Amino acid sequence: MNTIPRSKIDPALEKVALVHLLLASKAEYASVILAMLQVCATDFAWPPELSERIYQAGTEGFINGMEHGNGYQSEKKVTFTLLDTPHRVELVIQDQGKGFNPETLPDPLAPENLLKDSGRGIFLIRYWADDVQFEDDGRRLILQFFKTV
Repeated sequence: MNTIPRSKIDPALEKVALVHLLLASKAEYASVILAMLQVCATDFAWPPELSERIYQAGTEGFINGMEHGNGYQSEKKVTFTLLDTPHRVELVIQDQGKGFNPETLPDPLAPENLLKDSGRGIFLIRYWADDVQFEDDGRRLILQFFKTV
């Protein structure tokens, strides 16, 4: 096995962590995502306010991928990747659905939508995350959370 001597590793990279999960579109796996995020919060010493925003946006994004992207078809997978660096946390959530245009979503604050029992997930994700991007026709959600120094 080839390894890089510790003396040759960039010190900045020693503080980078990557977690990558590939899960079937089953509702019970939302608790796996939350548990993983809770372990990361402890291991990476995220402050409570940052942790809560990551928990909320991460689980909501994963559930959206399973439900709206993959239609809870267990043969379709959702990929969940977390990158922790000294200055930010990045979540990338990818589903195998047909995609969507996030700009065409109805406004959840419009009077006709206030009493609906769904339709607020992306709105809330945008509230919790510092930066939200969609790629691959809406199948890939990229969330950034910036750490205060």
